[in-house]
Amino acid sequence: MEQSLFGTYWTYYIPTWLMMAAIAYLLARAILGLFVQPDSLNIVWRMLVVATQPIMRALAPFIPGFMVEGLRPVAAAGWLWLVWLLFRELMASQGLAPPRGLA
Repeated sequence: MEQSLFGTYWTYYIPTWLMMAAIAYLLARAILGLFVQPDSLNIVWRMLVVATQPIMRALAPFIPGFMVEGLRPVAAAGWLWLVWLLFRELMASQGLAPPRGLA
């Protein structure tokens, strides 16, 4: 029986999915931050802040201190995207990523 792409390359797909979800949450936080106050009680805003705060803290040393608070999630998303690119190349060099045309 032939395995699916996910079954064969799950070590590539699961971290990729998690990083892309984190990037999407960070960008959603930046966009919604344009419309709500930082101390808003909006439930979607609170969920985004709670979900992304650990990522923001982890990447804080790499984000310049002079950056406007509202753009910090965009910078964090950029760093995560860079990490994902490096991860993808590492996995491809080890033969653990699907061929480029299939991913």
